Amino acid sequence: MAKMAWDFWAPLPEERLLLAQLLLARGDYAGALRVGDVFDTAAPIAYVPFLAASLAVRYRAARGMGRSDLESRFRARLIALGRRDLL
Repeated sequence: MAKMAWDFWAPLPEERLLLAQLLLARGDYAGALRVGDVFDTAAPIAYVPFLAASLAVRYRAARGMGRSDLESRFRARLIALGRRDLL
């Protein structure tokens, strides 16, 4: 059986998403991207329900930074998830 390693403080997906949203609102696009990137990790599974919302934050942050390469990538991922509503 595979061993699962959990850090009590590590997941906090709601708090991490909120932090990314607050950073975006303050215009700290790089910070929003950095915090939002954690949702792309394979573990913990607690991040999965928050992936689409984190992609939407990162999409807007990339737009704010003028990073069309990242903007296109996040847009494509949201579309693939069927979440055009978050664009």
